[in-house]
Amino acid sequence: MSTLLGAASALRAAATATVEYDDVKRAVVTGAGLVGTHVAAAFAQAGVDVTLADVNPDDRYVERVAGSEVLVVRCDVADTGQIQRLFAQRTPDVVVHAAGMVGAAAQREPFRAYRENAYATACVADGARRAGIRRVCLVSSLAVYGRRLARTAPALAESTVPRPATAYGRTKLAGELALAAVGADLEVVVLRPSGIFGELPATRGGVAAGVVARAVRRALAGSQRVVLEAGLAGTEMLYAPDVGTAAWLAATSRRAAGHVYNVGTGHVASSDALRAAFTRAFGVELIVDGATTQAPLNVKAAASDLGFEARWDLAAALHDLGLRLDRPATTVAATVQGRLT
Repeated sequence: MSTLLGAASALRAAATATVEYDDVKRAVVTGAGLVGTHVAAAFAQAGVDVTLADVNPDDRYVERVAGSEVLVVRCDVADTGQIQRLFAQRTPDVVVHAAGMVGAAAQREPFRAYRENAYATACVADGARRAGIRRVCLVSSLAVYGRRLARTAPALAESTVPRPATAYGRTKLAGELALAAVGADLEVVVLRPSGIFGELPATRGGVAAGVVARAVRRALAGSQRVVLEAGLAGTEMLYAPDVGTAAWLAATSRRAAGHVYNVGTGHVASSDALRAAFTRAFGVELIVDGATTQAPLNVKAAASDLGFEARWDLAAALHDLGLRLDRPATTVAATVQGRLT
């Protein structure tokens, strides 16, 4: 497939025998970070009129990742007046709420994390309800399950009782509960993605995404031995364009309303897999600094109800990320979707 649209359309085409989809003409995506911008890209490339809302967006980053067709607006989604005006002006069919504070920052400022991850979700849900918007899709996190469960369960299904162990996990779970409480009259969908990596904006991004990006930059700079820090080996890693595809499918699948879906590859990336992927992508030797024991996500529900499967294998994703990071800053995204052979 030559574009994200091709990949997402192929998934829908393959699933049409068992999954029915609605057409979406207009969408609002909140949060212009790694996840929200890739979600906006998926909608835009599917021909949807998409608005990306953020309190302080990086316009150049959005254009590189999502293209120039995405309308970027400045909006504090935790301000009920601002979010209601946004929905009244843009009249979206669906909203994907991806704005929020990520792990390390949430741990440092838990009250602010609650405002951005939980209260803002309630504001979005209330604004959608008042505006008559049909569906709200929340991008939550694997972190709601908690470290202990993530290390001991054979596979984490959506039925696993969440026991978050961090401020980030707790506030993301609070956001899920806020959506269920305030958006009781809406079609609500929750996605719980695994660890995500991809092209980051200059001042944002989670720890895992930053670690991968730094390692890729070192490989691009000519280092023959590259260190991957932070114990990423043994975790499940999902490329950001796949999250965008999952959100688009969740926003349009008729089966999705009222459900929670794990979104990932369904397997963890071992130290050997990471070494092999970096060698295939860049011809470098990878030194893995520490490893984690983590159970994979059970992703069967997303496959059956949404028609979703991760399309990027690790080596292909790293190679594509290298192309993105190595291109001129003014170049707008035009990537090749698929697997390295």
